[in-house]
Order: sequence, then C-alpha cells, then structure tokens
Amino acid sequence: MPRDVTPDFRLSIENLVFVHHAPTDETIFVFSALLVNRGAPSVALNWEATLAVGDATVRMIRSCLLGPRTMLREGQELTFQPGADLSAKTCERRVLRGGARVGRLFFKLPGNVTGQIQAWPVPDRSEPRGLPRQ
Repeated sequence: MPRDVTPDFRLSIENLVFVHHAPTDETIFVFSALLVNRGAPSVALNWEATLAVGDATVRMIRSCLLGPRTMLREGQELTFQPGADLSAKTCERRVLRGGARVGRLFFKLPGNVTGQIQAWPVPDRSEPRGLPRQ
C-alpha cells in the first residue's frame, strides 16, 4: 500500500478578535487556531485569509509580530507575543502526521471596518454544519 506523500492539513479557528488600530488606521484580525496534519510531514507556508460577505470578498494582508503587541478591546487589554504566531511555528519545523500546532494568525485590512463587521448578521449555527439534513 503506498504511503501518503502529501500533507493533509485541517485548520480549526477557535476564536477571532478584531480591533481598529488608530495610529496606522488598520483593522487588525487575530485568529486563534489549531492546525492538524493527517498526511505526510510538512511545513505550512503561504497563509492566506479572505473576508467574504455576501458576494463580496476581500483578501486580507498577512501581518507578523516583530515584538509584543497590545490591543484594547471592549476595555480589556490583550497582549500577543511573537512566539504565538502559528505561521512562525510551522514555516521551518515540519508538522508530523497526527501532529498539531496551536497559535495565532495575524491579518489586517486598511481602514476601520469594525462597524461593518459588527453590523453583519450572525449565521444560524443551531444545526450542525457539514452533516446532511434528515
């Protein structure tokens, strides 16, 4: 039986925080994520994120932390460390078959889009996704 020669990555987004960073007039997105590899050992490169609303899509800009970053959200300070960057954890060391990495992914969009995002309707998650309806 031939062995898998390609990785089979599965990404789970556990949480998303977004805030407007006034000094640079950008909206910063921080994804808390879990990456699992079910295939051949591999590094993970070229992370991308797309914001999709209705028929419109916007490709987000990848951002890396060069030092600690503190953001204020709803009166609470959130500090993120460069060592938490998932892309840094997966770009040189392979994720083995059955292995996983947890961390944060950082993206941004120009301007303040927080009001637009908060105005979007929240999808109905009352039914399990990915399962056929009976």
